[in-house]
Amino acid sequence: MRLTRFAICLVGFATSASAQAHTIVALSHSDHTVNELDPVSGKVLHKFTAADQPHEGVASPDGKTFYAAVPNGPHVVILETAGFTETGRIESPFFKSSRANGSASPHGVALTGDGSKLYVALSGSPLAPPGVDESTLPPPDKTADGVGVIDVSGRSLLQILRGVSDPEQLALDHSGERVFIASEDTGTVVVLGAKDGARLKDVPVDIEPRFATADELLR
Repeated sequence: MRLTRFAICLVGFATSASAQAHTIVALSHSDHTVNELDPVSGKVLHKFTAADQPHEGVASPDGKTFYAAVPNGPHVVILETAGFTETGRIESPFFKSSRANGSASPHGVALTGDGSKLYVALSGSPLAPPGVDESTLPPPDKTADGVGVIDVSGRSLLQILRGVSDPEQLALDHSGERVFIASEDTGTVVVLGAKDGARLKDVPVDIEPRFATADELLR
């Protein structure tokens, strides 16, 4: 079962294609904000307030755009990083459960190296805030589980990779050929072909894995 924590997710990215200096983006569940921070002083440089809790985010390769997943939107909000203002949203019927009381999507997000495709983890497991009685929650909607592949320029869904239960976070390898997905309720990292969704490998890890990076898994 997915636990929503009042924590901060940190994502670092370069402020421009040529700049060496980096800033940090902190996603806050408590006040629904996306914050750009100076890593040296800790000063908040820019702040954006999302429609609901932003869960995961990723920056474009050139550092000019930031994508933040808002599960209860449900959408992925698109921000320009010069001032952290919203320039658009990626929405899809597949970001919603087919059931009236279904759960929220999307969650983890990852970009291809050229920034043309956005991979989005779609989970049908209900959000469970701290202290909630899980017996009162609706059962998971497994038909909603998958990984959506989005064409960034058209903001349209190209395909859905299926076969992963309760995907939380994901990462692409450097070639863009494989996607590594943390399957929270099975305690595994599932490796799929990024283009055809072929199941390549299951890596047992621990209870409720929430994060995956390709660099770690490729060692």
